[in-house]
Amino acid sequence: MDRFVPAAERFVSQVFGSGIFDVVEDLKETVTQVSATLPISLVSSPGFDASYKVDNLVKRMRVKCTNIAMGSNEGLASADKAISNAAQTGSWVLVKNVHLAPTWLQSLEKRMESLNPHSDFRLFLSMESSPKIPVNLLRASRVLMYEQPAGVRANMKDSMSSLSTRATKSPVERTRLYLLLSFLHAVVQERLRYAPNLGWKGFWEFNDSDYECSAFIVDTWVDSVTGNRTNIAPQNIPWEMLRYMVTETYGGKIDDEGDFRLLSQLVTSFLTPAAYEVDHKLVDGPDGGLVVPSGTSLQDFNAWIHRLPEREPPTYLGLPANAEKLLLGGLGRSLVGNLRKVTELLDEGEQLVTEI
Repeated sequence: MDRFVPAAERFVSQVFGSGIFDVVEDLKETVTQVSATLPISLVSSPGFDASYKVDNLVKRMRVKCTNIAMGSNEGLASADKAISNAAQTGSWVLVKNVHLAPTWLQSLEKRMESLNPHSDFRLFLSMESSPKIPVNLLRASRVLMYEQPAGVRANMKDSMSSLSTRATKSPVERTRLYLLLSFLHAVVQERLRYAPNLGWKGFWEFNDSDYECSAFIVDTWVDSVTGNRTNIAPQNIPWEMLRYMVTETYGGKIDDEGDFRLLSQLVTSFLTPAAYEVDHKLVDGPDGGLVVPSGTSLQDFNAWIHRLPEREPPTYLGLPANAEKLLLGGLGRSLVGNLRKVTELLDEGEQLVTEI
């Protein structure tokens, strides 16, 4: 059963092309494509909130955006008011967790039909996938599906692309710090796939907002010691403070002492001045481990990420070499079960059509 998932991935790759696993969605491009009357729905799996992508885009484009969180009667009134004001001024509105307000979504569908907004107005709706979401609203909006990218390579591609506009800032040593942070972020999240038996003891809710916050910490402390210089000696980077702050950022999601210690060990292992030395190993392994690239530019690091294996060995995550076999066995059984359900639904649909 542990061979089923890799075989399914090869099948999908042959049918749709290998590039299907490397697509990186650009929310900015979507914003420019849709009209002001078309909401942008960010749908994600339970436990994963994609609204941070809108927050990041707002910072990049320097636009005004009002954030509203659903879950209370005050949220309903605030959302209605924010949409009315933004439609007139041409600003943006982000309404979070709208799956908690299905009745309001039904009224929003009718409201959007009669709304005559400014051409710059944009409405973003973040939600968990749920049968309570009105189908007609989804049909009348641009739907973007989000899930946590699987694998270290895919995870690092996603996280590094979010910092592309910041990676050109001085000093040149900054970009390597982003790479180290990106690898740490990927390892922290990928270990969740092995929880609770391996990886982590708990299913901690790490997400890309932790990475963004840590990148901000890196920028703040690097800027504090750099001044106007284009280079800085790696040993002069405030490593101790960086490690402490990054550990606290991710560790705020953890309430198990053993997992917190493990996180601290990972941070200390990856965020180190030794990573600026030639042939430094991020991880050891029977196959020689993983050596950091020798370049300094974002292009160099992206090329290195692209050369990583699509399915990393568990040793990259600090796990036993046979850990993946256990994981793939469980994933294979789950995938077969889901395929069986889909087949049964298709059979029921064909039978219904025949009877009609």
